[in-house]
Amino acid sequence: MVQDNTTAVSGDSAKFHVDVNGKSSLDPHITQTVMEQVRVVAQERAKDLTLDSNVVLLGLDSLERMDIIGRLEDIFFVHVSESVLAEIETCREISLAIQTEQQSQQSDDGIPPEYYVLEQMPEYVDLRRQLDAMAAAGVDDPFFTVHEAISNNLTRINGQELINYSGNNYLGMSGDPEVTKAAQEALERYGTSVSASRLVSGTRPIHNELEAEISEFIGAEDSITFTSGHSTNATVIGHLMGRADLILHDELVHNSIIAGALLSGATRRSFPHNDWQALDSILKHVRDQYRKVIGHHRRRLQYGRRLPRRTKVR
Repeated sequence: MVQDNTTAVSGDSAKFHVDVNGKSSLDPHITQTVMEQVRVVAQERAKDLTLDSNVVLLGLDSLERMDIIGRLEDIFFVHVSESVLAEIETCREISLAIQTEQQSQQSDDGIPPEYYVLEQMPEYVDLRRQLDAMAAAGVDDPFFTVHEAISNNLTRINGQELINYSGNNYLGMSGDPEVTKAAQEALERYGTSVSASRLVSGTRPIHNELEAEISEFIGAEDSITFTSGHSTNATVIGHLMGRADLILHDELVHNSIIAGALLSGATRRSFPHNDWQALDSILKHVRDQYRKVIGHHRRRLQYGRRLPRRTKVR
């Protein structure tokens, strides 16, 4: 009689089979591929990589970890749900998650309903779970808050005037009487929309006038304006950089930098906040592996910082 030396450990979206010694019965091809992909993304950080290495402790940020999972999903034609991703950290656990999902798909007849039924799609299920947890905890949805007046240093929500920490009307020009009057005149002359992209037929004289004044003010040959700061970073970085390039940035950098890096296809590496020594170390190890390299080490971040108690606000 053969003794069953495995036990099933159930998660929200998968069942892992682990032997009594805590070691999983893994497909060598899967484990080898996982290790290869981790090394591709982690580079010099993976020099001592083993199956039990924790990818978080290697210094990989969340997007780099998702990059690894995305690569593996493409290779093995599987999808690892968010609930499982939250529980896996080591190369062994990643391999087990991939193998479990692969086995699950092989045992299914036809196309799984989570591929075409909205209510069963993993992304929808995970979002629904988060919203239900917030509702159960009595936490309001922090997104799409309605602001009822001009947004500058102050704003009004539900009739209450509040200090505004989340707007980007930095110069206070939105709502300025002179700017408002000029906008009204432009509306009367050009309408409420240019009805096309700038590239095709949407450029108007005021676009060129504004860009000429900006370039003259900063002493540049020319300039181009975008609809927002986010689209500026995403578009410029996305077009200037390519797959043979490297983008380095502070771990707390604004999302627009990340969006531009992803759009470009370049390798992206983050370094600890305000740690220029870490940035220098990365460059020493990998600079010769890439064509163009840009680094972003500015103080404009996506998160606020608390001042020391004795700091005086002037």
